[in-house]
Amino acid sequence: MRSIGNHNVNPVYGVFNGINSQFTGKDFLDNTPMSRSDGITDIVASVLPVGKVGKVAKGLMGLEKTAVKDATHTVYQGFDKGVVKYVGLTSRDPLKRFGEHVSAGGPKSFLTYQAVADATHLSKTSARVLEQRLINLYGLEKNGGQLLNKINSIAPKNWWQHGIK
Repeated sequence: MRSIGNHNVNPVYGVFNGINSQFTGKDFLDNTPMSRSDGITDIVASVLPVGKVGKVAKGLMGLEKTAVKDATHTVYQGFDKGVVKYVGLTSRDPLKRFGEHVSAGGPKSFLTYQAVADATHLSKTSARVLEQRLINLYGLEKNGGQLLNKINSIAPKNWWQHGIK
């Protein structure tokens, strides 16, 4: 059995322990705390030749940080007398974004904005998919719908990739 740093490189144990740590946050054998990146490194270290482990593990840990960092998007709606007139998404403080709409002038400045229930802390892709589904539900004004939105969040030719109809 090899080890790299504190990572076990026994193929069976490394893969199992890496997967287990993703769910429990602990090492399978001694129950000590393990970060998600340690678990990923155990998986990678157990299946790749030693020389490639460092590069791949660093890349995977970077992806994990990106996924956590990316889960910051909020989908929101703008209402006029209870009717949805605008759908948007932001990665910033929604209240600041709502204020920008109000201060910009134009038809969107008269709307009342509110985050969609359970649509906070989303990845950018998840937020765009939800935004597009809402756009499809209410329709763009230029196509006979009720929304002031000018464009789709996702081009119609790419809807199939996200299960959008």
